[in-house]
Amino acid sequence: MSETLVQSAVGDAVVSWGATSVLDVGCGGGRYLSTLPPVVTTRWGIDASAAAIGKISPRVAAAVVARAEDFLPKLADKSFDVVLALDFVEHLERESSVAVIREMRRAARCGVLVFTPKGFVENGDQYHDPESRD
Repeated sequence: MSETLVQSAVGDAVVSWGATSVLDVGCGGGRYLSTLPPVVTTRWGIDASAAAIGKISPRVAAAVVARAEDFLPKLADKSFDVVLALDFVEHLERESSVAVIREMRRAARCGVLVFTPKGFVENGDQYHDPESRD
């Protein structure tokens, strides 16, 4: 599936939920956050890679360098309209991904969108060495 098609589908889903605030978990350089429709006025991203966060668009309100497993439990219930995890949870161990998705559901008012194009794959230490990701 092309990246443009995924970005369009994400934008359509966010609009259909009436969302104005979005948190992208594992946002990388913010490629999905930066292409959300203008109706989304609050855009937050978290990623374990400081290098990736450094590339984030100025359209993103807040970009936090943190591991999802550490950051999400600190959020209040229903903190964001929509919480995204696109091309992210497959980089976690299965047990961690389930916990992250559970926390995403708790933090979302309207919906959670998870996209894992490859399912779970062996990633070695790529996730645990965030500087190796772009």
